[in-house]
Amino acid sequence: MNLRRLRPLIILPSLMLLLLPAPSSAVSRGEVVAAVVRALGLPPWSGKERFADVPPHHPLASFIETASALGILLPGDHFHPDMESTRAEALGFAFLALGWRKEGELVRALDPSLDPSLPPFLACYYRIAEGMNPTPPRELLSQGRENCSPLDLQRIVAWLKTCRAQRPQWDARYPGTCGDLVVHREGVGTPPAGWSIAVQGLLAESEARALAAQFKKQGLKAAVGDDGFAFAVRIGPYDHYMKAWKDLARVPMKYNPSIVPSGGGSESLFWVAIAGRPEELRGRILLANALGKYRLPLSRIAAASRVEGAVNAGFFGGKKIIGTLISEGHPVAEAYKNRSAIGWNSRGEVYFGNGAYRRHIEPGPGQASRPEAAPRPRTESPIPPPDPLWILPSAPGPSPEPEAEPEGGDPHPSFTPPARWELVWADEPMGRMDTVIQAGPMLLQHGVAVNPDEGFSKSTVIMKHPRTFVGYDGDRLWWVVVDGRNPWHSMGLTLEETKRLAANLGLSFALNMDGGGSSTLWWQGVVVNAPSGGTERMIPYGVGFGGGL
Repeated sequence: MNLRRLRPLIILPSLMLLLLPAPSSAVSRGEVVAAVVRALGLPPWSGKERFADVPPHHPLASFIETASALGILLPGDHFHPDMESTRAEALGFAFLALGWRKEGELVRALDPSLDPSLPPFLACYYRIAEGMNPTPPRELLSQGRENCSPLDLQRIVAWLKTCRAQRPQWDARYPGTCGDLVVHREGVGTPPAGWSIAVQGLLAESEARALAAQFKKQGLKAAVGDDGFAFAVRIGPYDHYMKAWKDLARVPMKYNPSIVPSGGGSESLFWVAIAGRPEELRGRILLANALGKYRLPLSRIAAASRVEGAVNAGFFGGKKIIGTLISEGHPVAEAYKNRSAIGWNSRGEVYFGNGAYRRHIEPGPGQASRPEAAPRPRTESPIPPPDPLWILPSAPGPSPEPEAEPEGGDPHPSFTPPARWELVWADEPMGRMDTVIQAGPMLLQHGVAVNPDEGFSKSTVIMKHPRTFVGYDGDRLWWVVVDGRNPWHSMGLTLEETKRLAANLGLSFALNMDGGGSSTLWWQGVVVNAPSGGTERMIPYGVGFGGGL
């Protein structure tokens, strides 16, 4: 946060200078930080690092450095601890200390009607304050450019203590052409145990270990972790945000490094959703290989496809899609066991059920007979499905140069369809659906929580993770992304907690999708959630809504 003095420079006659409040009527920025740190009980920093413009012997240096160590004040900020604070600055800092930085960034990106008299990075918190419970002190929500008085600061402290006791909550809705973007945040964030530098884009364990070894040769403390969804490289941990920030410059940008919280826990929760009637959402499968790549960030796939919103969907391993994927009636990927799926069609029908199918193919003239695909045997550990039948047509617009084909050939080869073929579904109603995505496990059926055994690991089920799920309330589809692994922002949900959230949203059916670092929601040009790896994970496909391909 780039804190600046907001009071405009006004030339006044000498007599009017006597009407200005005395300096003692306003508290300083340093005093605001100290009061907020005390009110929230944030753990004090006792190391040697010092914020850029704070003298080491400043009476409030320990509080300011605590805010810096916890990532509330960022290394590039100029703080000026003895400058008078405005009401807007004081309230903005309080929101940052609550762990609501992402919410401010989101409002700033999506809301065009912020108060023009305040800088956008502070006006966004005034917009959040208007719709949250408990509401910040009303006295602070007017005349934000005025100095923050000692009484104002007392009111902020009292409000922060109330937030700790009552679990603050905020909901917002942003209408679109195909549906609505729904945003929800609750709870007070707590400081992480430390910080790490995350390296994204690697899913193979061998690749991750090789890269970790490379970083170790550079003197960086790197390790490989398995979050239950993928392997990832982490550098650190660091006990001060600035330490991580300094080492971040040593990691090449091609690895998409970012600073993420390391350890810690809280009850904070953030989720976003795209909600709308199926016939208005017009959900469509968006493939990365239609743009010449095996995997791409969801934001790049969505922007190139000219849709209004998009979300990640089913599972994948490396470059292969795992589980049934049918797009506009065309098979893209084979079924994986009897895992659950969602299907929908252009008539607005939606179906949740078994996603298993087999294909019956009759040869055309001059073609050799092709055997019917045998059902896949049940196994305990996931295995990649066979190559899909064919690739869908490319989306219009500029396409990047395709990647060099790896040894072993294209995992999604194209071929000429045979003269006649049909899909035979385990659940007959799924045959009426134009688009089908297999994922799992199923969460709700007819409004009742279910516990099907679909072969997922125990850690995937019982641990808190970022989640993506889709549900239906009889009128609208809800595509929901829950952020996780960040005690400042959102810790995520277990599958049982995900079922409760789906039920609280009034959903009759709900299906778990791919989660972890893959959970991403994009809306009108903005990645709305905070991917747990700090940056978007490269994925083979997503679901797009609205707009035109």
